[in-house]
Amino acid sequence: MDLRTGDEVARINDVHFQYITHIAVAPNNDFFVSCEDDFVNVWNMDFSSRSSLRADVDIIINRVAIPPSSTLIACGTFSGGEVIVWELVRGMRWGQIYIIPDTEVRSSIQAVVFSPNGEMLATGSDDEKINMYSVAIGFSRMHTLEGHTNTIYSLSFSPNNTRLVSCSGEYNGTDLSIRLWNVMEGTLVKKVDHYHVSVAAHSSNGSLIASGSGDCTIKIWDAGIEVRDRRHKFNRKRP
Repeated sequence: MDLRTGDEVARINDVHFQYITHIAVAPNNDFFVSCEDDFVNVWNMDFSSRSSLRADVDIIINRVAIPPSSTLIACGTFSGGEVIVWELVRGMRWGQIYIIPDTEVRSSIQAVVFSPNGEMLATGSDDEKINMYSVAIGFSRMHTLEGHTNTIYSLSFSPNNTRLVSCSGEYNGTDLSIRLWNVMEGTLVKKVDHYHVSVAAHSSNGSLIASGSGDCTIKIWDAGIEVRDRRHKFNRKRP
């Protein structure tokens, strides 16, 4: 879609036949990926070519992330708990290089994100845990961040790679919170209660965090050590 005019630029038909679970655009703008069931489609931006990637295990792909280098694709799975990683070989050819198993719980991964420097990968799931991996050391696990008591729906690294914000919340749940973590130490910096928060993201300079929740509000938070409701609260009554 042309955002200036609202006109449709292109349409892709007869490729996906199941629910499309996630879409991500490569930071270098060379390609984008779309996920359906147990495979990932990798498209050139001009739709001139497509590669279909299937994992070596029986899974359903739920979330996808691409690092700044645009040379990896990491996919979180539904019900299996694995993270599947593909690496760019040449052109539009990709090779599967890692399957990161969840050895404790067969959880559903709801969030997958690379750090801005591409050195870390974080995942959040319905087992209420955040797993952090080192990309350079073969996706070895750095930390498991625990404290949430509901499904983790969203993760966002700060631009300087030192903090991770997570959010969790379900209607009638016990954990309706945004949490800020120290990435290198694997420790909690601050917890803020927020009704049914489903998504959170850092600003480009890292000074603010925006969150959206089930009460139809968007809040802007100070991203410093003293996380507080600093700016505005936008809300809309339900129709």
